[in-house]
Amino acid sequence: MNIKYRNTDFDLISTMPLDPLIQTLEVLGLVGIANHQDGEGNWHATFEFLGAGDEDLQGNVEDNITAVLDVLDQLSADDRKLLDQCMLREFNTAYDLGTKPNGFNDGLALTTLARMVSFNASFRMTLYTGV
Repeated sequence: MNIKYRNTDFDLISTMPLDPLIQTLEVLGLVGIANHQDGEGNWHATFEFLGAGDEDLQGNVEDNITAVLDVLDQLSADDRKLLDQCMLREFNTAYDLGTKPNGFNDGLALTTLARMVSFNASFRMTLYTGV
């Protein structure tokens, strides 16, 4: 199996319910895949951008993260306040590991990284084996 990019989740953790922000993000094109409160009282929400079935976008980490950033750029001042109060704003990219090729790299443009920083968002990679 070849190493390949799987998807990017946009994860949020807040001390307050995120329902208004979740509704806005979904209207703007993100798909909510999780929304729950943990045992410590924090609220978690996870989103993906599915690109209306656009396989080229799905297979490209740069375009996928840029699409989420484009949605975040459209937030109202009130929704941006909800986003800003989150204790975690994170882009979590996932890759399926394989045995080929021997070398693999993927990256983000400086402009994309700068946009992520403008939202105080962190970056994480998740690697899946045996898929």
